[in-house]
Amino acid sequence: QNVFFVLTLPFTDGFSKSSGKPFGVNLSLTVRPENRDKFIALIKNDQQQSLSNEPGILQFTLGEDTETPNKFYMHEQYKTEDDFKAHTETTWFNDMVTFSESNPWDEGGEPVINFFSGEHSPERIETREAFCLNVDLFVKDDRRDAFLTVIQNNKKGSDNDEPLCLQYIYGESNETPNTFHF
Repeated sequence: QNVFFVLTLPFTDGFSKSSGKPFGVNLSLTVRPENRDKFIALIKNDQQQSLSNEPGILQFTLGEDTETPNKFYMHEQYKTEDDFKAHTETTWFNDMVTFSESNPWDEGGEPVINFFSGEHSPERIETREAFCLNVDLFVKDDRRDAFLTVIQNNKKGSDNDEPLCLQYIYGESNETPNTFHF
């Protein structure tokens, strides 16, 4: 569990189709201090260009860990997997790929990327300041149904009864069954 303040990199084709659900990407990485300013400039450009020019993007959120300087988290959502693939062909995404190829990561801070299919309706969510949680949960197969019931009820309660909860988004990994990204 990581908390960060809200403010992509080289992805691979290792994910399945999202079956009409929003296609999500969660990413964490740590840049070397000397690469921080360039990273922030490039990722903010990626964010701005994506939100302004890509009709298939639903959300692009960037945040820095509150306790670990230069550790960043990203959450992106697209209407479909094809919309994400179109994003990876843009010049602003490729600027990030070029930056990534320069090995700007702190030791042990290389990008960790999780692809998932959302369990919510696809809707555009504007960028806003917020405190966020980035959580991965790994569920035993025999507890899956009970887990999903609890999480669905938790989402309903958070969405309806918690005025400070701006968003409760989760989805199952497209690569590893019973792995959920929040």
